[in-house]
Amino acid sequence: MTKVKFTGLFIFLTLFSFQTQALSCKFVYHEQSNFVRAVVEGDAYRQWMKWEQTDNLAKYRKSTEAIQIPVSEVSLSQVIIEKSFAAPESLLNFFKSPSGGMLWPKHPHNTSDTVPFFNEPVVNQRITAYYTSSRSLALDGALRGFTIKLPTDHPHGPLGEYQPSKLETNDDVLPAIRRSEHIMRQDQILNDDPMLKVMPEALTISAAGSRIGAVIRDVRLLDDGHYYLPALSLPFAGRKISLLNNSDFESFWAQHYAAALGEAKARMLLRYGLQMETPNPQNMLIQLNRDLQPTGVIVFRDISDAYVVEAAATGLGLEAHMNRERQILISINDFVMPYVSNSLWRLDQAGPTSLSREGMRLWAKEHNEAYIRQLEIELQLQLPRTDGINDTLSDVYEVLKSPLGQQKFREWREKNTRKAIQPAA
Repeated sequence: MTKVKFTGLFIFLTLFSFQTQALSCKFVYHEQSNFVRAVVEGDAYRQWMKWEQTDNLAKYRKSTEAIQIPVSEVSLSQVIIEKSFAAPESLLNFFKSPSGGMLWPKHPHNTSDTVPFFNEPVVNQRITAYYTSSRSLALDGALRGFTIKLPTDHPHGPLGEYQPSKLETNDDVLPAIRRSEHIMRQDQILNDDPMLKVMPEALTISAAGSRIGAVIRDVRLLDDGHYYLPALSLPFAGRKISLLNNSDFESFWAQHYAAALGEAKARMLLRYGLQMETPNPQNMLIQLNRDLQPTGVIVFRDISDAYVVEAAATGLGLEAHMNRERQILISINDFVMPYVSNSLWRLDQAGPTSLSREGMRLWAKEHNEAYIRQLEIELQLQLPRTDGINDTLSDVYEVLKSPLGQQKFREWREKNTRKAIQPAA
């Protein structure tokens, strides 16, 4: 019986014509096949959350039920509030209390009194949310399209791993808004790059002394009708999707994850002068159309985890942003590190559905080759190759910081600056 079912599936997929390019939002919603509907929900935003909660390593799996985030009320003098210029005013207003103070959200699984306002009484108001694969929670109702990162020593529930390092959110709070506004300013200056998306941080509410607190991220782009697959779900949901695309799992995602991510990291370096310090697959999302075909678009989240690369930022004329980073004691990288090993983190630890050792090496080589190739294409500059699996590309950085490399960065910026805002000759 099983053989008959799979034979029917492959015959159907052979006859079905797949469109490989990204759909515009205008055409995103259409009738899906029975095969697709058997794999995903129609609401793509809910499906993203479901992948986070269930198609994951066993230790990170969560309930799909809604939860309530408890809140306390604190005075304005006790907190520091930073909102990005693009965040809606309604987001900040939501956290204002009727008495003129601020609502202080508390992670429902935190047990450490080192978190500010731990002993403050909880008020009647609650915030509805859903779990993700990390300590962040996806907000719902009026706040659908935003997630909130909160300090907690048990990000995966009361019976989950004790992780005191997750109590420290000040490293996320401090650069969050500056980094996001830098990205949005660059997007205003440069021509659009439809293949790269970055989710900005929208609002931070932190304790005045420690700067530990909440980081609220704008994830509304995940609600555009496309599906967004977290890369950490690849050993699970990724196998079903490659089957729907009539492809071998490891070769399919070598192209649509590993190579696509390498290209996206190069685009990020060129566009923003940034690289992720720990670009783990939990924070990389793969855009799929309504038929679960990869569009080539990669989404980065947790941009607070990124660092400025000096050679790129200098060549792109981003000294002002480097100075803003230094003001809050954020280090500037004098190397390029696409860090492929972190982007394959634990994909080989998913039991019988794990990525094989050969697959890990294939994906690493595809990733690094795509990264270097994209830089070469964009900069029109020949770069040295590595053995294919290194994290740090020292030889590449030497070329990028050379006089020729700096000239190529300047030429790239001039070519990609929106014509309407280029300075007059």
